[in-house]
Formats: sequence, C-alpha cells, structure tokens
Amino acid sequence: MPTAVWGFNGVVAQDVEAHLAGFNAMLSELEFPNVASVEDIRAITRSPLISSFEKLGMEPSLMPESLKFKLSRLYQGVYLKNKSAYIRTPGVRRTMTWLKQNGWTNIVLSNTRSDILKLQVAQMQVSSYFTEISGQKERLDSESKSDRLGTYLAKIDVRETGIVICDSAEEIEAARQNGFKSIAFTGGWVSWERLKAANPDHVIDRLHEIPQIVSTLNLPTRVPAAKPV
Repeated sequence: MPTAVWGFNGVVAQDVEAHLAGFNAMLSELEFPNVASVEDIRAITRSPLISSFEKLGMEPSLMPESLKFKLSRLYQGVYLKNKSAYIRTPGVRRTMTWLKQNGWTNIVLSNTRSDILKLQVAQMQVSSYFTEISGQKERLDSESKSDRLGTYLAKIDVRETGIVICDSAEEIEAARQNGFKSIAFTGGWVSWERLKAANPDHVIDRLHEIPQIVSTLNLPTRVPAAKPV
C-alpha cells in the first residue's frame, strides 16, 4: 500500500509559536537579538535546526558539543511550555482517516527527540493514526530525513511509493530522492516563498486539500534494494 509520510512540527502540530519561543531562548542564551515575529522565524528556519544560526551570522560547526547539547535542552524546555506545542493543525485527523480508509499507511518522520515526539503525539490524540512514529536523539543535530526515509522504506520492503506532507525544503528533497511526491504545507515553519523555491510537486494552504490531490496521483512503483543473500 502507498505511504503518507507526515512531517510533525508545522504540519501535524500547529506549533510555530512554540518554535519561535524556543529559538529565541537559544538566542538569548547566546546573547543575540531575538527574532521578532513568526514571519521572521519562517524566513530563517533550516533543518537540522542548528543550521538556522548561519542566517544570523553564526557558525554552528565551531560550537562545542556541550553548548549544542545545552541549547538543545533549553529549546525543548521552552518549546514544551508553550501551548501551541500541543495544538493539532485543523483537518489533520480527518485527512489521515481519509487516507487510511483509502488504503494508505500514515507514518510521522520528525527531527523532534523521540520521547518528546511520542508525548506530543499522544497528547494530541493522534497516536492511533500512525503505524510508525519516528523521531531523533537530539533536536539540533540530526540525520537527514532523506536517509531516514530510505532506511524506513528498506525495512518495510514496500513496492509502492507515496507522498511526503511537509513544510521544509529538506523534506521536499527527501521525497524527490526516494521517488515520493511532495505536498508542501504553507502553514508550518517555513515561508511560502522558500517552499515554492524548493520545487515541491504540490503546495497547499489547508490539509483538507490533500484527498483531492491524492485522488489524481499516478504513483510510480518503487524497486526495493536487493537483500543480501
């Protein structure tokens, strides 16, 4: 069956305000000026999150690991205290239900730390909608989503592709590299202009647009990697 890969932050979760608060907490720790607005944070957010500092003139590669860890935990603490960290994006459960009823598998692939991701998914009451909930070890540094999606697909040995519902250029590229169609959502962490520049297959403003798009897709067959003899 085809797979719908959901980004979590900014897609399942309507959490850009929590992201802004957490990011500004890191900037304050570094004694840098805060980001003023949601529009501004959407203009600079990159994945992995630590690469966002480059837009502000900092060099993440020069940061000691202890500082990265401290910033990661600071971000998570402030982010999780913000109520928007637990708000579902309108239409997310209805869309996942439609996909499941029409033969799709829903998984969530996120750069959020695994334990935090599972906590948020549970509090939003969407755990049962996913067959896989995949997070990371830490928030700032992370393996690319393209590699993680490829690893997941190899594990389950699927022969159909699917869609990546996302809000970042990294996820659009992950879809492209794995033979999936990308559906970029403008209500997340990245601006409409940056999403458009990444050349997604589709751009949507509301999740309820997904069933109409999916109904017209002609998905290619995926050839799984050969298993060792």
